[in-house]
Amino acid sequence: MEPATTDHLIAEWRSTHPGRELRRPLYGRAPADVMRLFLTDMSTTYGSVHAYATDRLGIDKDVIVQLRNNFLQP
Repeated sequence: MEPATTDHLIAEWRSTHPGRELRRPLYGRAPADVMRLFLTDMSTTYGSVHAYATDRLGIDKDVIVQLRNNFLQP
């Protein structure tokens, strides 16, 4: 996640939670083992991340292309 995006999300969180402390500023990150378990479970349940997105969430192919372009590194 870009630093400016992180700063924006933290500012938004603080504005909606006045007086509270943000205890986990590294949201959006997970240990490698946790991600492996998550992806294995998703693959077992849905066959793939793509199948989960299209079949379970109903996301169309154009949105998937946009997500890939914006979030995956070559």
